[in-house]
Amino acid sequence: MVIIGVMITMITRVSVSTSHKDNWDTVLREFNVLASIAKQESIATGKTHRITVHGRKEQAAVVEQEESNPAKPSKVLFKQLKSPYFETSYALPKSISVEHFYIGHEEQFSNNKNIGSCYVVGNGLADRAMLHVARKNPKTNIIESRATFLMNQFAGIFEMHRGFAKPPNAKKK
Repeated sequence: MVIIGVMITMITRVSVSTSHKDNWDTVLREFNVLASIAKQESIATGKTHRITVHGRKEQAAVVEQEESNPAKPSKVLFKQLKSPYFETSYALPKSISVEHFYIGHEEQFSNNKNIGSCYVVGNGLADRAMLHVARKNPKTNIIESRATFLMNQFAGIFEMHRGFAKPPNAKKK
């Protein structure tokens, strides 16, 4: 009887976790976990950290830490933060995609080979990043819903708004 209970619990947990992977609240929570890690590590170490989002094909977000470059001391390197206690990367579900990544009014994906980074400095302040995130139907690849994740610079977390918001100080065409 105990074995059956354990098996049902495991199967239920797996089915619940897989069915909610593309839920907006789940995606927002995962981005906020990365933002919290970057903020706490920046404050603890005094080093700059960043959340790097790989768009289009790879669709992943990673927390990276500033490190010195022995070959070129004037240039700073960023490497993925490693921790035995928490996950420092997040692979987006196939139905979720980051369509645009803005710092201020500049779209980062078009300027930087589909990579955008939100920096968190040693005192915990973050860039004012804006991500346009879309949920697509896996069969038709048509966008079903849109959301904007906006980084709160002082709190160091993303706030979600429905639809695609205009970037601040957007240039008019």
